[in-house]
Amino acid sequence: MDDLWTRTHQVSAAALASGALQPIATECLTLRENGIPFAIRILGSLADKERARERLARAGRQDVDPFLPPDPALLVSEAGPAHLCVLNKYYVIEHHLLLVTRAYEPQRRVLNAADFAALATCLADGPAMAFYNSGPEAGASQAHKHLQLLPRGDAMTLPFEPLLTRAATRGSPTAPEMAFAHRLVALPDGLLARPAQAAGWLHRCYRELLEAQHLVVATDGSVTHPYNLLLTESWLMLVPRRRERTGTVSINALGFAGALLVKSREQAEALRREGLMRALVSVAG
Repeated sequence: MDDLWTRTHQVSAAALASGALQPIATECLTLRENGIPFAIRILGSLADKERARERLARAGRQDVDPFLPPDPALLVSEAGPAHLCVLNKYYVIEHHLLLVTRAYEPQRRVLNAADFAALATCLADGPAMAFYNSGPEAGASQAHKHLQLLPRGDAMTLPFEPLLTRAATRGSPTAPEMAFAHRLVALPDGLLARPAQAAGWLHRCYRELLEAQHLVVATDGSVTHPYNLLLTESWLMLVPRRRERTGTVSINALGFAGALLVKSREQAEALRREGLMRALVSVAG
């Protein structure tokens, strides 16, 4: 694979110019609760995304899979024999990539060796945050299996990262400041620079984390309980899920790194009143 992020920048520029990419503006707030920082993004207009959904609904195509095939203008690269990297059409953070299976697989299906091989290949090209929402209860908006990648940089704020990294480095399976259910493991130094080794290690570790949280792989290949998976160059974390929302706010994997997305200031205020960590506790489990 050519350098993934160089290619991502090139395709993004062309897709923005053509209108194939539709950025969603946000206002960013930083709140602290008991000394723990949270990053809150308040969405601007979702009008373009909602109009696209309405057009599909009028045409009786609400269930159209956007990844079969993906829009050629959003296709960044191949990622091994079974996966493609495509740009997230409606993005909040620039250069947001989706790692999708070429053939349809359900989002609830367990991640397999091929998924981790593709992921490791992508992560070898530069620092990124990878995450997975295992189904709608975990914040997934598409039924077609996909992992997500965000390049590390000024725009990618992970407020909990220092706390999670410190706990993982110490060999702790949990970060004591994080009150929500989770399981954490440190990556060996430099692992992601060796994609063949990283793929096998990550796959084994993922299965061990599922087992540690008593999440069972069913006979149809699905996992019996929803969860989120988060990965940096330093640690891998699994968060079992109870439900998607607290009140009207949907929480996906990035919430458990301290990055929450809301649709209005009213939602942000409701979260603050509820308690930000308490909100995470209420949807994990």
